[in-house]
Amino acid sequence: MLFSVVVVALALAFTGGVFIYPFVCSKLSQRKAVKRLLKDAESMGYKHRKFYKNIFTVRNLSYKYDMLLYNEDKTYAVKLWNAKHILSTLVLTDGGTVFERRKTVPVIDTSRANELQLRGRAGKVPKTRLPKKYAKNENLKEVLLVYPPYKEIIYEGRGGRIILNTGDELFDKELLSPSAFAAELTYEAQKGTV
Repeated sequence: MLFSVVVVALALAFTGGVFIYPFVCSKLSQRKAVKRLLKDAESMGYKHRKFYKNIFTVRNLSYKYDMLLYNEDKTYAVKLWNAKHILSTLVLTDGGTVFERRKTVPVIDTSRANELQLRGRAGKVPKTRLPKKYAKNENLKEVLLVYPPYKEIIYEGRGGRIILNTGDELFDKELLSPSAFAAELTYEAQKGTV
């Protein structure tokens, strides 16, 4: 009796682990990248303020910014975003919804197709808000920090198919990777000292 309960518990734990593994891995790599970015920003004279204690609680579709980076001259409102699966594509539609699409190989290949397209659940992207005391800053720049990255970010709608890259505007924010954001912070810090 005890043996069967242990086996069932282990099977349930293993099954649960399989389902949450991609999410935990992406959050761990995002956390590592953000820590490195904050360390580099502090060495350049920037200060930061997080709106969440733990990065694991940050959701892509939340309505709040996740942190601020600031110095005397410039303030960056940062919204964190992460790909839930490696090599997935973020798709934006005309209706204001987003979803992830990824290719997968079937476990048992019963057809001639080697790959399947999986589509994640679509969700609306809410307008991101800052606390009032920060929102009136004239030198405020809004950043969408995407890490781990997507294979590509595309818009599919009446306007056709457009691929978005680093530096483009997405959800009223500048789309940046941690390395591109660190380069921008370095440039702004050097510009301020010259």
